[in-house]
Amino acid sequence: MKKEEVGTIVYVSRAVKDISREDLDALFKSTTLNNEDLEITGILMYNEQTFLQVLEGEYAIINSLFETIKTDSRHNSIFKLVDTTKGSRIFSHYKTGFSIITEKEDITNLKLLIQQALDKEEHKEIAEKLNYFIA
Repeated sequence: MKKEEVGTIVYVSRAVKDISREDLDALFKSTTLNNEDLEITGILMYNEQTFLQVLEGEYAIINSLFETIKTDSRHNSIFKLVDTTKGSRIFSHYKTGFSIITEKEDITNLKLLIQQALDKEEHKEIAEKLNYFIA
């Protein structure tokens, strides 16, 4: 059996309207359930109408999921920051949902992942928007 090709996709997007706490809870719950079935790990963060999501898992699965996410009418202005099959899962103990990141290593890993993406010239326009995720 071929070993899975672990991939990571990180994107940010803008909610088309402010999302209520109840709607966020429902979104995070459905995300967690769906991603557990697909063995996807990562994180989903929301702040001031901006989503940041890290998807980790078998590359073909997360790539297909990202294509579906792009068609979701609840958000727009989707920017893919990271798309790679290099490395391994860094959020393996998070089952993509509403998680509070408290481990220093996880915070450091998130900052590094985002900073590497923001260092690319084509992402300079959104770098300021993401500062509150890595500050």
